[in-house]
Amino acid sequence: MIAGVTQPLAAAAKTPIGPVVSGIGNAIVRTAHNFNSAGQIRVVNFPGGGAVRVTDANIIGPNGARARLFGGSGMTYYWPAYALRIDTSIEMGGGGLPQGRVTLSQPRAGAPMSGVADLAPYVAANGQRLALAPIRFGPGPDNSTALSTVAQLDGPFPNGRVQALRLPIAGRVGRGRSFAFGTACAVVSWNSFQMSALQLGAARLPICPIGPAMVSKQPGAPVQASARLGATALNGRLGSSPLRLATAGGQIVGQRFGLNALSLRLGRSASPIAFDAARFGGSLSGGTRGDFSGARATIGTVPVLLSQASGTWQLKGGGFALAGNSLVSDRDANPRFYPLKTNDLKLTVAGDTVRASGTLHHPASGALVTDVSIEHRLSTGAGHAVLDVPGLTFGPNLQPEEITRLTEGVIALVNGTIS
Repeated sequence: MIAGVTQPLAAAAKTPIGPVVSGIGNAIVRTAHNFNSAGQIRVVNFPGGGAVRVTDANIIGPNGARARLFGGSGMTYYWPAYALRIDTSIEMGGGGLPQGRVTLSQPRAGAPMSGVADLAPYVAANGQRLALAPIRFGPGPDNSTALSTVAQLDGPFPNGRVQALRLPIAGRVGRGRSFAFGTACAVVSWNSFQMSALQLGAARLPICPIGPAMVSKQPGAPVQASARLGATALNGRLGSSPLRLATAGGQIVGQRFGLNALSLRLGRSASPIAFDAARFGGSLSGGTRGDFSGARATIGTVPVLLSQASGTWQLKGGGFALAGNSLVSDRDANPRFYPLKTNDLKLTVAGDTVRASGTLHHPASGALVTDVSIEHRLSTGAGHAVLDVPGLTFGPNLQPEEITRLTEGVIALVNGTIS
C-alpha cells in the first residue's frame, strides 16, 4: 500500500524536484514503519476473508510526524483481496510530511478515487520549495484514478537553480503500481533558470508526450520518460555574455535530450559567435555534456567559417567547450584560400574570452598546411588570429594553386618546403 504512494515519487527522484519528492517519500516510509496511533478500529470476519476499518484515528510518527483521519466511513482494508477503500479526510504534517488536508472517497475497494488535496508549500532540506495548486482526483480510464494540479518549483537543483518554474500536471495512477503523468500537451514556464554557467530569462516551453505520457510505468516494468519540445526561443547569458538560443524543436527520452536546427548567438549583436547545428544532443545526468553534428560557426569578425562540423560539447567550470572536426573556409567574397580540414578543433568560452585552435590539413592529400589559434573578446568584438606554418612541402602530390587561387598563373610545378 505504501509502495503505491512512494513509487511515483521515486520516479521523480532524478528530476529537478528530486530533493522535494525524496524528502516526502522518506517521511512517509519512516512514519509507516514506526508510529503510534489511537482511534476507532473495527474488525469484521466473514466466510473466506475479512476487513479492518479505521475511523477517527490520530497517528504520531518519528520526528514529529502526525496524521489525523476523520469523517466519512474511514479507511477499510479487505483480505484476502488485499484491497483498500478510502472514504475519509486526512490531515497531516511534521516530520518531513507535507502539511495539509486530503479528502478522498471510493464507491468500493479498488475503484477510482475522487476528492481534493490542499497542501502547503513544501520546503526540502536543500531549500528547494514546491508549491502545488489544489490536487483534483477523479475517475480515469481503465479503472485508474486521474489527478491534475499545477506545480511551481523554486530553489536549487543539481548544477543549477530555478525561479518560478511552473508545470501543469495531468496524469493517472492505476493498478499494479502503474502510473502515467503528462498525458496531454502543456506549457512549462519559468522566471529564471540557471544551469552551470548558463542563465536563462523568463521563458515558455511547449511540450507534449511521446506516446501516452511524458513519465509512465506499467506493472512490472521500469519507469519510462519521454517528451517532445516545440519550437522555442530563449534569451539569457553564458557567463557574462548575452546569449540568444532558438530551436525548431526536439525531444527528451530518459536522461538524454536532442534539439533540431539549433541556432545560438553569443556576445555583442554586431559581432557575435554564431553557431548553428542540425542536431545538438546531450545528457541531463552526470554533468552537462553531449554531442553535435551538421554544424557551422563564425567567431565575431574573424574571416573564417567553420562548416560540416561535428563533435562533443560540455558546460564546465563556468564556461563552454567543444571539440571535434570541421571544414575551415575563408569568409571573404573572394576567398584567399581553399577549404581546409581539421580533426582537432577546440573552442572554449570562458568569461569574456573565446579561444579556438586546430591543425589545418589539405583535404585531398592530408598535408599539414598550418596550425591556427584564434582569440576573441565577447565584450568588445576585438580579436586576433595566429597562423603557424611549421613546414609546407610542395611536390607532385600538392601544388600552391591547390591551397590558394592567388598563385594561379604566378608560379607552377613547385618542388620544395616553406615555413
